[in-house]
Amino acid sequence: MPITLNAAAITALTVGGVTKETDNSDVMINTIINYTNNNVTFNIQGGTVAGQVFTPGSNGDNIQITIDTVLGKWNSSNGMSGTLNAAAILALHNAITTFRNQGETFATANAIINGTQVAWT
Repeated sequence: MPITLNAAAITALTVGGVTKETDNSDVMINTIINYTNNNVTFNIQGGTVAGQVFTPGSNGDNIQITIDTVLGKWNSSNGMSGTLNAAAILALHNAITTFRNQGETFATANAIINGTQVAWT
C-alpha cells in the first residue's frame, strides 16, 4: 500500500489558476540491492494512487534512500540520515537474503543457470 501523505505534505501543480495535478501519495518505485557492497538503495516518488495503480506526479517527492546493510547507517537525498537498530538490521538482512535465494532458485529451476543453488543465510 502507498504512503498517504499528511495534508501539509501534499503537493499540487497549478497552471493558470487550474489545478493540473495533486500528489497525495508516495510509493517506492524501485530497489537496487548490492550484495557485494552491502547496501540497499530505493527511490520514493510522489504521485497519486487509484486502486493498485500508481501515477507518478511531476511535482511530488523524488527521494533516494541508501542503507548500509551491515552497519544500518542510512541517508536520503533530502538530507535525512540515521542508523537502524539491531532488530531492523536483522529484519532487512533476512528479507534481502530471502530475495537473493529466491532469485538464484528461479535461475537454476528454470535452467537459466546450469547448477544447484546453495542457500545463503
